[in-house]
Amino acid sequence: MLNVMAKLNPNEVQITAAINGRRAVYSIVKHPGLYLAATGGGSASWRIKYRPRGAEHQRWHTLIGDARGVRFKEIAEKARAVLTALRLEGIDPRAEHERPAGLTFDALFNSWLERRAKLHKRSWRDDEERYKLHIAKRLGSRLVADIARRDIISTLNDIADKVTPITANRCLSIISVVFSWAVAVELVETHPALRIPKPGVETVRERVLSHPEISALWNALVDIVEGRRDGMTPRLARLLQVLMLTGQRKGEVSNMPVAEVTGDAWIIPTERMKAKRQHLVPLAPLALATIQASIVDAAPSLFVFPGKNGGLLEPMSAGHAFNRLTKSLAIENVRPHDLRRTMASEMGRLGVGEQIIGRVLAHTQSSITSRVYNLHSYVAEKRDALLRWEAELVSISGHAA
Repeated sequence: MLNVMAKLNPNEVQITAAINGRRAVYSIVKHPGLYLAATGGGSASWRIKYRPRGAEHQRWHTLIGDARGVRFKEIAEKARAVLTALRLEGIDPRAEHERPAGLTFDALFNSWLERRAKLHKRSWRDDEERYKLHIAKRLGSRLVADIARRDIISTLNDIADKVTPITANRCLSIISVVFSWAVAVELVETHPALRIPKPGVETVRERVLSHPEISALWNALVDIVEGRRDGMTPRLARLLQVLMLTGQRKGEVSNMPVAEVTGDAWIIPTERMKAKRQHLVPLAPLALATIQASIVDAAPSLFVFPGKNGGLLEPMSAGHAFNRLTKSLAIENVRPHDLRRTMASEMGRLGVGEQIIGRVLAHTQSSITSRVYNLHSYVAEKRDALLRWEAELVSISGHAA
């Protein structure tokens, strides 16, 4: 049994002094559950104290056996990950985990996907597809024990060169979160992706489509729906039309269940919303007709825009179709999310107030008044804004349907 002797501030000078000082166990200020156990002989170990779910007594667990040369920020991150996994998932850090010598990164990723991402991450399908497209062929067959920091950097540089630097950033996030989880559940000892800098510079996009671009895109989608143009299925064309008409996020539209459409409203539940709040989208006539046409076309699927065999659409399908179409129309440097920004900008031009635009887009309200006290739904105001935008889109394109 270890007896805690004193408190220690989390700075490198005091920690080094404690390691080289007398035999003692120190609790770390502002880091509950984390302790430094010094031997009195110039060495120490980092440990955590915790109570497993259903257990009567607390336990000690060694995170790092030799604390010398270990930066406090690193050990704090590891302790936080382990204790979070214990709190949220009941994972006992002392539980024995099989660490097969032949564990590949493919196997590790799939374990993370099933045990963590699918349970806690709404965008896990995007991660899975991005992994299959960019990471699997570069790292998937590698043994986890053999993956070094330089291997990850080399992989990211290759993705940045052959795809885009921003895609490399997203892949770094996936690799890093997989290793963080693996360390927390003791499938691996080290985190080779820790603090690797992002390969690409993230900038705030300002791209909005011009009126000629809006017209060209909308009319091309109408032609696809009516069978006068190839390039994608009518179902995907309707999906992109709904993106243009409602300004909602691609994932929310792509995965829309039929059950969320009630009358002339689309009610997105809390669990599907980025802001973790239910969102009501009033459907103007053209948006409603487009959704209803897709429901009829997709029957008996439970989804408005289903994928193969009536199930969920693959996450990147709408994006790939959009990219092919805009390329054929010579509309450059545009992404599906730019449709959302375009709609918001056009609403502003039409005189719709910023607060209402934010409500239509389901942006998180920052003020305490908006979040807690003002519970008005703004349905009428949102419907008016979407009706004005739909009329403007028809006017810009000169072709309603």
